[in-house]
Amino acid sequence: MDNKKFGEFIATLRKEKNWTQAELAQKLNVTDKAISKWERGLGFPDIKTIEPLADALGVSVLEIMQCEHKTDEVISTDGASQALMNTIDLVKEQRRKEKRDILRGAGIVGLIMLSVLAIDNVGWFAFATIWIQIIALVIGVALLAMGIHYKRQQKPCTTTFVVASVCLLYPIAWIIFLCIAFVTGIGPITN
Repeated sequence: MDNKKFGEFIATLRKEKNWTQAELAQKLNVTDKAISKWERGLGFPDIKTIEPLADALGVSVLEIMQCEHKTDEVISTDGASQALMNTIDLVKEQRRKEKRDILRGAGIVGLIMLSVLAIDNVGWFAFATIWIQIIALVIGVALLAMGIHYKRQQKPCTTTFVVASVCLLYPIAWIIFLCIAFVTGIGPITN
């Protein structure tokens, strides 16, 4: 299913009813940001929201899934097959998103646990001077790889690259700070 086409179809139907995104969102019990995301082609509604969306906009589920008005009452085999394939694609995408969210959550929990263990083993000072830089470097490299992947898929990636840059520059700035401290004899390292 084409994100842009889906979003344009939803926006057209909403505007035909003279509703704001907030009004449609209220009818579906979602946020207006979710409606905006759908209409800009940045995502799809949850599969459970498709039928209420179709009802609210006064069209059939088939029309929503094919992103076009149907004037005939008879559904062709091709039309039904296409709608079914669109539904399957939507479910697959939602499952991928759920898995990605679970992996992100597990990664964050793991990082927090490793940080606590590192603090217990090496103490606050060593953690602050060494481990935070290593963690920032690893996160920066991971985000850079993710940003490149998003760029290849033509997905929005500016924020990913900005955060990756900050994470990669932080250890560099820390090393520069330590070198200046060593040369001047001020700070945590003296000559």
